[in-house]
Amino acid sequence: MDFDQVVRNRKMTRNFESRPIPEFVLAKIVSNAQRAPSAGHSQGTSLIILASPQETEEYWKATTTSDWRKNSRRSTLMDAPVVILVCCDPTAYTARYSLDDKIDSDLSRIESWPVPYWTVDASMCAMTILLTCTNEGLGACFLGMFRGEGELRQALSISDHLQLIGAICAGYPKLPDPPSRSALIPKVPIENFVRWRRGG
Repeated sequence: MDFDQVVRNRKMTRNFESRPIPEFVLAKIVSNAQRAPSAGHSQGTSLIILASPQETEEYWKATTTSDWRKNSRRSTLMDAPVVILVCCDPTAYTARYSLDDKIDSDLSRIESWPVPYWTVDASMCAMTILLTCTNEGLGACFLGMFRGEGELRQALSISDHLQLIGAICAGYPKLPDPPSRSALIPKVPIENFVRWRRGG
């Protein structure tokens, strides 16, 4: 599948089969994710992969309520056999930009960064995972950390210095998979999306 096909087929999957993802596919996802851009090659992005029912259950118990798990129309997300947590470490960036070849940039302190590139890089890593899943015939869905972060950190022993960007549910899509209501909102016209600045 070429890149254009991957992008056209890209959508968030919310209904999954429970069958596992083969190890070689998970290895490809991880390998591609590690190739995502990294400012100054700081390499502050990391992944926590939950790939067993016991591990994914810990994620859902920490981040949802029992009522949601029993009654939500989106509880089929819990059938995803893999949950990938995307993390970033801001101190990896300040340490990298404290070295001789970067020190003149004056980015050795977190507050000096006009844009938090650790978040940018982790987000590009997450998109790389989503696109790889599509290319491998998998479905995936990115979820923000809206509740239970403290409980999740405790359950999975996640270090305090790591920021949790979000989670990606991954697995084989199960049909029907009705689109979210958000998908019904039309895209803005292309002329509102891009502004060309050409000479002349």
